[in-house]
Amino acid sequence: MPTETADSRNYLQLFVFVCAACVLGGVARAGAFDIKFPQFDLVATGLEVTQSVQNAANEVRLVKRSGTYVRVYAHYEADGNVGEPSVKVRLAASRLDPGPVTFLGFLDETMLATDIEEFSRDSLIASANFELPLAWRSGTVQFVAVVDFEDKYVETDDENNVIIDTVTFEDVPPVRMKLYEVDYPTGQRPTDDDLELLNSWLTRAFPTSQLLVDYDAYYSTIDVGDDLCNCTRTTCNTQMPASQCTANPMVGCLQDSDCPAGDVCNCTKTVCDAQDFCNNDPGRTCWSDGDCGCRRLNDVLALQRAIDSAFDPGYEPDKRYVAMVHDAGGFMRGCSPGSTLKVASGPTGNPANYLFSNWDTDASFGDWYTGHELGHAYGLQHWTCCGATADTAKVPYPMCMLSAADEHIGFDTDGPTLYRDSSYVDVMSYCDFQWVSDVTHHELMDRLIAEDGAPPAPFINDFVIVQGSIQLDFAEGTLRQVVQLPGARAPQLTTPGGDYEIRFVDGTGGMERHFFTPSVYFDDANFGPDGGDAPLENAATFTEMVPIPAFTPTAMELYDGVVLLDSRPVSSNPPTVSITFPNGGETLAASPTTVTWSAADIDGDTLTSTLLFSNDAGATWKALATDIAGSSQDVDPASLAGSDSVLFRVLVSDGFHTVSDDSDAVLTVPDSSPRVTLTNPGDAAVRAARQGIAFDAVAVDPEDGPLVGDALVWTSDRQGELGRGGGIYLDDIVIGVHVVTVTATDSAGNTGSDSITMTVGSLAAAACDVAPRDDCDAYEKASIKYKDKGTIDKRDLSVKFGKGLAAREQSDFGVPGSGTTHTVCVYESGRLAAALELPDSADHWSPVSDKGFQFRGDATTAVQKAKFKAGSADKPKPAKLQMKARGAAVPDLDPPVAVPLAVQIVNDTNSVCHGASFSGVVKNELGRVIGKGG
Repeated sequence: MPTETADSRNYLQLFVFVCAACVLGGVARAGAFDIKFPQFDLVATGLEVTQSVQNAANEVRLVKRSGTYVRVYAHYEADGNVGEPSVKVRLAASRLDPGPVTFLGFLDETMLATDIEEFSRDSLIASANFELPLAWRSGTVQFVAVVDFEDKYVETDDENNVIIDTVTFEDVPPVRMKLYEVDYPTGQRPTDDDLELLNSWLTRAFPTSQLLVDYDAYYSTIDVGDDLCNCTRTTCNTQMPASQCTANPMVGCLQDSDCPAGDVCNCTKTVCDAQDFCNNDPGRTCWSDGDCGCRRLNDVLALQRAIDSAFDPGYEPDKRYVAMVHDAGGFMRGCSPGSTLKVASGPTGNPANYLFSNWDTDASFGDWYTGHELGHAYGLQHWTCCGATADTAKVPYPMCMLSAADEHIGFDTDGPTLYRDSSYVDVMSYCDFQWVSDVTHHELMDRLIAEDGAPPAPFINDFVIVQGSIQLDFAEGTLRQVVQLPGARAPQLTTPGGDYEIRFVDGTGGMERHFFTPSVYFDDANFGPDGGDAPLENAATFTEMVPIPAFTPTAMELYDGVVLLDSRPVSSNPPTVSITFPNGGETLAASPTTVTWSAADIDGDTLTSTLLFSNDAGATWKALATDIAGSSQDVDPASLAGSDSVLFRVLVSDGFHTVSDDSDAVLTVPDSSPRVTLTNPGDAAVRAARQGIAFDAVAVDPEDGPLVGDALVWTSDRQGELGRGGGIYLDDIVIGVHVVTVTATDSAGNTGSDSITMTVGSLAAAACDVAPRDDCDAYEKASIKYKDKGTIDKRDLSVKFGKGLAAREQSDFGVPGSGTTHTVCVYESGRLAAALELPDSADHWSPVSDKGFQFRGDATTAVQKAKFKAGSADKPKPAKLQMKARGAAVPDLDPPVAVPLAVQIVNDTNSVCHGASFSGVVKNELGRVIGKGG
């Protein structure tokens, strides 16, 4: 619970005295408010600062710049039932550190106070929810919340209306990710929805200050979608321990023959078939389908990351390489070998095709699924629920829920939406309804901070990248990929040392040894639409950077201790390679473009290739594709950093020797456009009128990198330009339906954009112009009356236009009840402030002879009655209109209103508009507005 210290009391006094005008100034006191309420006491109960998850004591650490809400709770105490009062809350903030103390400003919101003394944290209605401006989300900030700051209610105690708390926003490095959009023969690349929803989910759920994403297309010649290896290997039980082999306790056993004849191992392990080959990738062996799916992609990513570390001076050691595979050609389960190799692969697609749809209702499940795999790439283990398994069982909370007994509640700024224990679980489990718990939040946060401050990895010169896999249960392994890079220098990606060994031997006793520890897979074999039908394989992988031996080896060997797992001969002759297209002078614009080369080996070795790209005439290089079995590779020029100094390089390996060839001359790749994701608010967002709204976006350009500042421009089709920068905050957005677009422009003038549709206030405001129309019928007499009786369901609004200055007949009102909806639009000082719809419903409208129409409401409508009257069809007369409404749907005019006040009534079938302006108002005070004019 927030506490009030001496320092906080001092600051409160400073706040009240220095900013008295902003807290109480200009607001009528209760004595001037002639609506009498039952006497009761409002009590400020709690103040919660939340990002993705929080408890009532604000113990979940906060991240600088990340989207943040402050929730203020209050209840009332009274004798008898007084109804839930609608209460205005003011939140003020000051940055205490770094100093000097700086007043940041204040925000106002409305809430319903309940008679429940404890926090009503499971309801957004029962709290005032403040979305914080970016400037408030850094340093140590003290928040002061004043409940009923207008002094609207007569209370028995005003001093308990204030609550204070202080929190600190920590500096946390960005999540850096290279995202590969995988295209494979029977599938398709991830959609824009997949990519945008992933970016949005990560910025909302992960504890990071920023999301920095590089995009790359990866065209795989292997079907990485579904059931690809067709392995015939029998599912085996766990190998029995050595102690079970009674005649030779030092030997573990797979079957009785592992012990001397006559001895019984009591093995329950099924005899296994030989390791099988992937039928669509003959050069690759496999133990399960994952070896041709997510594990294969992870090998590709790990090799590309190793090569990037050697050739790219901008290589970032904390960047994760992630592959996303659309399910159009089959569902590929995800997996990751953890935080050592920093790679992950996973599926995406429409959740409506799976049981995911019972809780994931947007256009992609790749957001949280990739979040799960990315968590593994940061070293997070499974929460062992709903089929997930881990070496060490991890269930911090019962049933993998976000906490125990709703102590922690997940908070999603998209909506915003609350995620409670009773339904939601941690994203590192396999269960439905996933979000991020405080445990995962803190583990990710600590990992990001630790990696950012970690010392640089030691460099290695003239090295061989050796890649392979190990089946830990079967004591089997495979050397898969070898790329030799003489003359290159790169950081050591893994820490040498461990029980496994790569040996180079020359056949005469010469030997060089490299010890290592493989990365065990977090293999999400049961994490899918048909989870449970695939065996969990205790598999590991490795991508080791090994110094080139001083001698010419005749073989490479893979050992587990003294057990030889695999051996590969080293042939005498290197292969040859020559790029055939593009080879200089071309301009690449087609998507995809096929890069081709010719390669040969007189020893007949199986060749694998790696394709590199440079946009600075060979000064720096980046890997585009690895583990290529053929002599061509598709690339997408739109995902490349364009220039007129482009070169391609092909590396070809025969299993040890590696040769290369570059384009003979530079070529041109057109400058690419930025990729933009509007991360907050989400599409179809709804916000209350006069509510502060934070808008956030991420934009990256292949040439310029992340785009910020004036490079990003926010616009609304309803309001025009809203602001500039990656994050803006608006407290004056006009009510109605907006299409909000953020457009990023790179240094070459290319643009990219993303848009959402959002509703501010109510859908009714969509029928109103932003500013008053100047072509409305005028009236000699007009009046508006608004009264707030204290609770949200007791607001009254009446509008009367009597004796217009223009002649009208019944048809000028359209056909209410059969095709025409009318809307009452209220403007304060020339700006749309409120709107109320008279729905087109035959149940409520009826004609009045041939002179007009009348509306009769019921308990389901805000409007109780309305009457639109004009002359008959043959005798037009001035119109008269009136409308009365009551209830929660009546817009809050938030008196005192800004004058001049204008009211216009429009319909959606013709251009006829009725209006009146009130340059002055008879009453304009707390809870009541009365205007008369014409």
